[in-house]
Amino acid sequence: MRRPGTIGPRWAAVWWAAVILAIGFAACDDTIIDPFRNEGRIFTVYGFLDQTERDHAVRVVPVARTPERIESTTDRRAEIDARVFSTNLETGDRLQWTHDLVQLASGRYGHVFRANFAVAPATTYLLEIERSDGSVTSAETTLPFTADPSLLELGPLVFNADSTIIQQDVTVPLVNNFWEIRARYLFESDDDGVLLPVHYGRRGSPTEGGGWTVTFDYTSDMVVARDSLNELIERGILPNTDYGLTMVGIQIRLLDDAWEIPPGEIDVDDLAQPGRLSNVENGYGFWGSVATFRNDWDVASEFSQQLGNPF
Repeated sequence: MRRPGTIGPRWAAVWWAAVILAIGFAACDDTIIDPFRNEGRIFTVYGFLDQTERDHAVRVVPVARTPERIESTTDRRAEIDARVFSTNLETGDRLQWTHDLVQLASGRYGHVFRANFAVAPATTYLLEIERSDGSVTSAETTLPFTADPSLLELGPLVFNADSTIIQQDVTVPLVNNFWEIRARYLFESDDDGVLLPVHYGRRGSPTEGGGWTVTFDYTSDMVVARDSLNELIERGILPNTDYGLTMVGIQIRLLDDAWEIPPGEIDVDDLAQPGRLSNVENGYGFWGSVATFRNDWDVASEFSQQLGNPF
């Protein structure tokens, strides 16, 4: 068997990417804002910075009496009087974003600006959308602070009377505003490995110290993870061989404070609607940021076989 903690070359092909928000591209297609009742509002903005990515995008919609419905690349609205800049307020570095006319899910088009750069946790960024007459719409976001993974607290393994149910409390410090939690299970064979997530949503509860505790139900998760593993084997993506559970992990998508996410599960479509969230000056919409807390721990010698795995 390969050394625990290493991942074979195929694991990336089966890792289920976590999606936070589709930047409201489709949901905002029919936004109607009357500029005569909203003086000083120049643009509507939707987007966010992601610590785990270098490619960032923001949609920009000029405020107008009628909806922005761009039917083709030759439409008169296919051009936009706007330049977009972002500034790292810690370093002063300012970057101009590149315009792209993107086809939306509706079939119409929208104005999207893109930039490629790395963002740093606990750093504030300023977004500015400038019109040729000097008018500016702006927004700021401070990336969430990412706690040191070594601070992760694992409670004792809890077994029921016949050891058929195994659970464990997992506590992450300094986490109080997040999108979702995922458990991560690494299965390995002699020459391959696959990392499979199990969605926990926003389960758990806050701690007195400002952290978050969630109970991992390893027994139930193993049913979900093994089903996913077997499907990958049946589809020929992974070889048909024995796989043991070698590592468990947690991934939390952290949100900046401006998100103001309500308790419970989140309706992404609802959050994407105009007016649901807003931190934009001289405009409408929302520009935020997300970061990722991630940590893994070795479990091969503890309970892999008790969960029905061959090793």
